[in-house]
Amino acid sequence: MTPGSEVVRGYGHQAKLASASSQANGLGIILAPLAVEAGGSYATGGWNVATDVWGVLDEAQRLPWSFTPFECVGPLKFGMTHDQVRAAVDGVLSIGVSQGYAGSEVWAEFDLEQRPDARFSGPAVTVYYDQSIGLAGVAVNALRGPQVTLAEIRLVGQVPSRLEDQFTDYLTVHGKELRYSQSADPCSSHLGLALRVQRAGDLVLSRPVMVTEAWADRCWDTSEGCIPEKEWKTFEW
Repeated sequence: MTPGSEVVRGYGHQAKLASASSQANGLGIILAPLAVEAGGSYATGGWNVATDVWGVLDEAQRLPWSFTPFECVGPLKFGMTHDQVRAAVDGVLSIGVSQGYAGSEVWAEFDLEQRPDARFSGPAVTVYYDQSIGLAGVAVNALRGPQVTLAEIRLVGQVPSRLEDQFTDYLTVHGKELRYSQSADPCSSHLGLALRVQRAGDLVLSRPVMVTEAWADRCWDTSEGCIPEKEWKTFEW
């Protein structure tokens, strides 16, 4: 893959349209080889992914991670380089798509590797980099991401209103401020945590975004905060 290029996933005609668009506008987007197989799955790069894009992992199937504000999300420590991030999740998550040049990545998406105990594969974790910091933000996919806990509160794939109640209680007990994004996502700059939502078929489930301390100020602000616009616009898949 050419440094700085981007892989586009797609199904059938959508993938072809993406490929045609990349050729027309010269954006340097590379489409991975795609072949539809019997049983409704597609193969790309030698591995198969179920096409049930709304499949949600059971709790027992999720990787167990914990969140320590401003320090780490599971094995991912804020400040890591892209290569260090890849090494930290090797064997359980694999790089799916990234943007930026080698050594100057802007963001990267990691897929859940196929496992016998997990029916669904696909995007699980999205990481964001700051050129002066390294790893600065981690967003966890509501459908297939690891289960990240904060003081025994499950942050991933939860009913938003229930999680909001738990989060509010936690912040009250610990004397920390609760803020809301312009999309009404509960957030706390004191923790560097924004509780976004993501579509899961006819439902929405929680998609937490955790950031380094340098990004925490106004982490609830979709226009002036450091969390990239790409993340605030992510709702599907």
